[in-house]
Amino acid sequence: MGMTFDTFMNMSPWEFRIKLDAHIKELKVKNNSIIVQSWLTTYLIRCSIVSAFNKEAKFPELSKLLNPDEPKKEQTPEQMEEAMRSICIAFGGQIIEVEG
Repeated sequence: MGMTFDTFMNMSPWEFRIKLDAHIKELKVKNNSIIVQSWLTTYLIRCSIVSAFNKEAKFPELSKLLNPDEPKKEQTPEQMEEAMRSICIAFGGQIIEVEG
């Protein structure tokens, strides 16, 4: 956690708990970062294998990987309704038509 013995001895239990909680959150963020990096590495390996054996498959461009935040297209109300119907059907729900 990175504190000296003197610092620890001068802390109240409340201050120590706050410092401990912050340290735990920091470790979770680092762990999630490692998981995401591992997933991306696996994805790129899979893409390279597929593109090596399939001439139609293309390896993703580096610019798309580095800048994935493209402007999202607005959905029409009909597209939103169709997406909700698909989700409802996938989870076994019932679709109730409401007049209005």
